[in-house]
Formats: sequence, C-alpha cells, structure tokens
Amino acid sequence: MSVTMNFIFWNVRGPNGTDKHRDLKEFLNIHKPLLLCLIDTKLDESSIPAMQRKLGSYPCYYLSPESRICLLWHSDQLDIQIIAATQQFVHCTILCKQSHKRFLVTAVYASNSSVERINLWDSIKQLSSTIGHLGWIVGGDFNEVRFSNEKVGGLPIHSRRVRKFNSCVLLSGLDDLKAIGHTLSWCNRQSNQIMCRLDRVMGNQNFINEYPHSIVEYLPPGISDHSPLKVIFEPSIPSGPRPFKYFESWEAHPSFNSTVCEAWSLHVAGNPMYQFSKKLYNTKLALKRWNRDEYGPLHHQLATCKRELNSIQTALQLNPTDHQFRNQEKVMRVQYTSLLDQEEKFARQKSCQLWLDARDSNTKIFYNSIKSRTVRNSICRLRNTDDDIFCVYDGSTWIMSIRNPVDERQLKS
Repeated sequence: MSVTMNFIFWNVRGPNGTDKHRDLKEFLNIHKPLLLCLIDTKLDESSIPAMQRKLGSYPCYYLSPESRICLLWHSDQLDIQIIAATQQFVHCTILCKQSHKRFLVTAVYASNSSVERINLWDSIKQLSSTIGHLGWIVGGDFNEVRFSNEKVGGLPIHSRRVRKFNSCVLLSGLDDLKAIGHTLSWCNRQSNQIMCRLDRVMGNQNFINEYPHSIVEYLPPGISDHSPLKVIFEPSIPSGPRPFKYFESWEAHPSFNSTVCEAWSLHVAGNPMYQFSKKLYNTKLALKRWNRDEYGPLHHQLATCKRELNSIQTALQLNPTDHQFRNQEKVMRVQYTSLLDQEEKFARQKSCQLWLDARDSNTKIFYNSIKSRTVRNSICRLRNTDDDIFCVYDGSTWIMSIRNPVDERQLKS
C-alpha cells in the first residue's frame, strides 16, 4: 500500500520542554510526516538522540550550523543527501524510495537581520542555477512577507525589503504553492498584537508539473507562535475500520457485567447461529459505547480542548485585535497543556510498568509496552464449553469453524 507523503516545516521555537515534547509527539502521530523540518530548534548535537527516542520513527537527522535547522526523516521511505548548509538554510536532494522520484528541498530559517537576509536571497538565487530539471521546494520561516495583506498590526511593511524578497523569488523561478488554512502564520502574542505570514513553501515549475495537486496546509500553531506548514504531495488513502479490542481491565469495573448481560439479553429472532452472531454484535456495540462513556472522558476532553484551541486561534487570526479572543486563547492553552499532562499519566498507568523517570513517557520501551498489552487484550478466537476453538478472527472478519460447531445449549450455558 502506498504511503501518503507529506513534509512538515515548523518553527517550534525550541522543542525542549515536557509540554512541547508531548504536543509535538501527538502532532506527529496525527500528521505522520516523512520529513520533519524543525526550525529554531535551540538544540545541540548531544540532545538529538534523546529527542529521537521521544518522537520515534525518525532514525536519521541533520543539524545545521548553530543548530538553527534540524531535519528528521524516515530512512525507510526517503534517501536524503545534504548538498549545502549555512546558518540560514539547508539544501538537500531527496529520493522517494516508493515512487523513485527525486527532487530538491531547501529548508529556510531567515535571519532577523535584514542585511543578513539579503545574503540568503543571493544564496537562493545561486541555488536556483544548479537545479537543472529537478523539482525544487523552498520552505520555512523567511522572516519577511511578500505582500501588503500578509501583515496585520505593527509598523507598516518596508516596501524595499519586500521588493528584494520578491525579486529573489521571481529570479529563482519560484512561486507559492497553493495554500489552505489561515496563512498569517506568526503572532507575537502581545497586547499590541502583530500577525504576519512569515512562513511559506514555494516551488519551481518542475515541482509543480510533477506534483500539480500538491498543497500547503497552514495548521493551527498550538503551543508555538508559528503555524506548522504541511506540504501534502498525494491524497490520503482511507483505511479500514479499527478492529474491536477487549481489555482485561474492563472486568474489574462494577458496571461491566450488567452491560454485557443487558446487551446479550436483547431479543433476537432467527436461527441459533444468527442469534449468536447478532448477540455478539449487540454486545460489541454496547461495550464500545460503555468504554467511551466510562474510560473516554479524558480523551474526549483533550480532543475537545484541542478543537476549541484551534477554533479560537483561527478566530484570533481573523480578528487579531480582539482582546476577548486573546484571553480565551491564553486560558485554553493552559488548559490544553494540563490535559496533556493528565493523559500522559493515564498512558503510563495503562502500560502497567514502573518507570525510573516518571516524566519520560515517550520512550520506545514505553510505547512498545502499550502496543504489546493491546495485542494481548484483543479477541482473536472464541472457545466453546469444551475448550474447542469454534470462531477465529482473521483481522477483518470472524470465521466459523466447521470442525467444532457450537450449539444452542453451549451458547446459553
């Protein structure tokens, strides 16, 4: 099955800290980028392995001079070769192992100094002369806008600086990729609020020809002051329904037996085999609802809080001077961080392990423990009263055994 290919460019303003590690881990689990370009990392070489263990699935990395840009990628999907790197950009060639397509990526973190940014514009123009027939995307934090409608609040746009940036874009054969979402990607989060489109992804014509349906999705910033940019190359592939899983811990709940008995006692007409199948189905639905009501509030609270935070941040981007939205966004960020901490504690308890470091729940061992427990608790076969297997789950459907059929008396016993 083909893998949905997307890259993430994100100025995380330093990924260190429990709240950022947790939020970044959840973010990656949702979006699953093959290439993660972290900007303004504030990392050093020695801290990268620990971050890799916490994030998981990113065995390869490159840290730019002065640790301003960090690339992490899936080596089983991408082959990346670094061509050039400075304090303001990392330029590399990428081979997608599945499609065998090769293209170039330049991750950018432009300096706050307008003088140093001119050096970056010159470097991008020089890189454009070496591209040849390959596709090329340039993305990241450019610390500059291109148009007057890309800034709200603060001082007026410096037209000369904008012209220099646009001249670089034009002479390099680049153009903004199609963007969705709210593109004012940075906010100063001060009383005198300023919002700008400092982050963007551009591509040359070769890239646009190769990936005509590619888009850049501006995602809510979460706990950063910059929005993550998700470059989507291919449409997502729908997956099948998740299999029903049974947890041993349910049996200790006081309402578990009554939930099962109530669902199983529902009247079902038909032959014994149909009755059994229908009763299993009714019980499964009842247990799924029961599990959601009894064990799901924390997950629902976290999801609801995340949606509300995204909604408020979206409204704030549309109304950057609204004091009520600013206050709501601040309160919601604190609440979201608190719920993340609660979920971490719940996950540690779910794994049934004792940890030397109570704060380190993002290790490979921790998540493997949860996965192992999930597999162990899933139902894959049913036995009758003679301990014979009469029903086996093959991953998508239940298959009845002809050798060991079950009769009505066994069902009712």
